[in-house]
Amino acid sequence: MPEKKKKIVRVANRQGRRKRIELLEAAGKAFSKHGYDGTTVRDIADEAKVQPSALIYHFGSKENLFQETLRYHIVENGQFEHLFDAFNNIGENPDAQQVSNAIYASLRGIFRVCHGPRGKVANLNGLIICMLNDAGSLPNKMVHKLGDDMMSKHIYKILRVLNRNISDTDLFWWSRQFWSMILYSICAQPLILAQSGEKKYSEDFVESLAFRSAKTCCLLIGLPIPEADDKWKK
Repeated sequence: MPEKKKKIVRVANRQGRRKRIELLEAAGKAFSKHGYDGTTVRDIADEAKVQPSALIYHFGSKENLFQETLRYHIVENGQFEHLFDAFNNIGENPDAQQVSNAIYASLRGIFRVCHGPRGKVANLNGLIICMLNDAGSLPNKMVHKLGDDMMSKHIYKILRVLNRNISDTDLFWWSRQFWSMILYSICAQPLILAQSGEKKYSEDFVESLAFRSAKTCCLLIGLPIPEADDKWKK
C-alpha cells in the first residue's frame, strides 16, 4: 500500500477510535443516570450529539451498546487486568504473606477505580447498578466471565500451591466473597456512609475498606493478615 494511503487509513482508524470512545462515554452517562430500561437510543444520541442511526451503525442494538459500554468502562477505563499486577511478582513457590499483600493490593486498586478519590472511573458504579437491576443476563454473564478469568489467570493457581487441599468449590465460594464485598460497597454506599458517619468515601476510608475486605478474604483461606496501614477510625 502506498505511504499516502497508509496515512489516510491510520487517520481514519484514529478518528474511528475517538468516535467510539465518545459514543461509549455518552452511553455511560445516560445508562448510569437513567438505568437500562429508562434509557433510549435517542437519549444516548442526544448526549453524544449524533443521530440514533450512528449508534445502531456502530453497535447494532441497545443491548450490544450497553455491553460494550460496560466493557469499556471496566476493561479500558478501569484498566481491569492491571489491577491484578501484584500477582505477577509471585514466583512458583509463593510466600503466604506476599499473596495476602497481593490480594490487598488488588482490592485497593478496584476500590479506587470504583470510589476514588484517586483513579475513579466516572459512571462505572452507576453502570454496575444498572447491570444488576435491569440489564438482563448477558451483561451479568460478561462481567462474571471477566472476574472469573482474572481469578483463574492470577489467583487460583497460587492458592492451590499454598493449599493443596483447597477444592474448586472452595475457590468458587471464596471468589464470590471477594466480588461480593466490591459490589456491596457500590450498591450499599448510602447505607455504609450513614452507618460510618462519613459524607463520602474518603481516601482513608477506601484504604480501610480495602484492608478490611482483604483481611476477611485472607482469613477465610488461612492466609495471614495483609501488611497495610489502616488509618480510618470510626
